[in-house]
Amino acid sequence: MYKYIEPFLYPRQFGFRSKRSTTQAVIELNADIIESYENKDITLATFLDLSKAFDTIDHNIILYKLERYGIRGTPLGWFRSYLTNRPQYVMYTNIASTTSIMTTGVPQGSVLGPLLFIIYTNDLPHCLTKTKCILFADDTTIYASGKSLPVLYNTINTELTTLADWFKANKLSLNVTKTVYMIFNKLGRNPIDAGLYIKLGDDIIKEVTHTKFLGLQIDNQLNWNEHLKHVKSKLSSTLYALRTAKNILNPKQLVTVYNSIFQPYLDYGIIL
Repeated sequence: MYKYIEPFLYPRQFGFRSKRSTTQAVIELNADIIESYENKDITLATFLDLSKAFDTIDHNIILYKLERYGIRGTPLGWFRSYLTNRPQYVMYTNIASTTSIMTTGVPQGSVLGPLLFIIYTNDLPHCLTKTKCILFADDTTIYASGKSLPVLYNTINTELTTLADWFKANKLSLNVTKTVYMIFNKLGRNPIDAGLYIKLGDDIIKEVTHTKFLGLQIDNQLNWNEHLKHVKSKLSSTLYALRTAKNILNPKQLVTVYNSIFQPYLDYGIIL
């Protein structure tokens, strides 16, 4: 299935694909922002957060999309059987609710769940005409570069209006409270930016100076100071754990613990 669908997948979808990683996704964004710096441009990026994305995939829509990608006949029947007529109930203090049939969502913890999700969202970038897009499963980032900040605000707002229609058509929704945007401008903020805002429907999206992006704290100057603070905090906690364990574990076991809870924080995203 992966081998068949790979040629159809959006090139900048980095989630759940062979030889793709979160670090590569961040490098891609980082490279585009640095290029805009070299051109003395401004980059405006919006980091979108989907609400319970895997749980809200509509079965009829994903089956329709699978058919559009050429999965038909018996294989499509397998997927229909896999997704539909799944009963669910809730048990609390030995009391069970009535049983309902699931009409949305993909089984999580499976190999197929993530694959079905990236197929479901694969056509999302095709509705964007003025911005670049980076996908990592349900993490979606759209951004544009240029010399005029008001034009960039207008561009992103126009694209978000189109995206809102796509989300509605595909029965997905954005978590506006966790959706943020950032301005990358090496030359400093444009004095005419007062009063400009990014909107999604009637909701105004918050501007931030740093945000968590695929496990890294990315800031609007790309100096990684916020990420270093984050790493220092995590390492401080793990050092305490190692000090506590040193009188209990032998050196070999301590090295295993170190490689599990300390070293990854140093290594992750180190190329950046």
